[in-house]
Amino acid sequence: MIQRMKAHTYLSADEKRSAMETLTPMFQHHDSLWVALGLAVPLIQKYAERLAPQNPHTITIADCGCSGGTLLAQLKDAGFTKLIGVDFENFLREPDVATFYKSDFNFEPLPFADNSLDMIVCIETVEHLENPMHFEREVHRVLKPGGIFIFSMPNIFNLWNRITFLRTGDMFRFHAHNDHVAVMPRGVFEKIFLRHFTLLETAFDRGEFPYRIFSKFKYPRNELFGRSICRVLQKKS
Repeated sequence: MIQRMKAHTYLSADEKRSAMETLTPMFQHHDSLWVALGLAVPLIQKYAERLAPQNPHTITIADCGCSGGTLLAQLKDAGFTKLIGVDFENFLREPDVATFYKSDFNFEPLPFADNSLDMIVCIETVEHLENPMHFEREVHRVLKPGGIFIFSMPNIFNLWNRITFLRTGDMFRFHAHNDHVAVMPRGVFEKIFLRHFTLLETAFDRGEFPYRIFSKFKYPRNELFGRSICRVLQKKS
């Protein structure tokens, strides 16, 4: 357990690559709620239909931070044919589910030409980045004008996180024992992303209030209770 914790809290891709024996099972078998609950595919389908109403399944989609490839497999089952997986190492359980490219999102350029992709999806990855501004610039560079960027990360606006911050000065899911480092309050999100993108939609996954008996109740999927926040952005023409 100690070894796994140390490996999981490495920040750089090179340090993570040095702990592949420990990290591989985690990356291959851990899926976010957006993927596990089947929430991501309908959202992707919705905006694929906007990009290509006649042939939505033919758009090119890159999953940045694809891990074991569960989302890519779901998209393939849904009929999408042009799928790309990108991560700092190849953890795909099914090698033929997508074309894979290796990239360190913090420092390296994404391995695609300018204005070449229709959609980029990035589920529960941005919060792990030391350099999210570099990643945003690369996403903007490789998306076609009008292209869609969908990304999710922990919802710092939920009620339990606000209470935790008031009590401790720390943020729920942003602490010393995990590798969540990029925090996006509204102003930071706007400065980084809304220079180049238009916000089309904000969505939330499972509602929660993870405190004692209150954790057993059901809560709405909204800003005050959503576990994670997902934003849909469109590249400005």
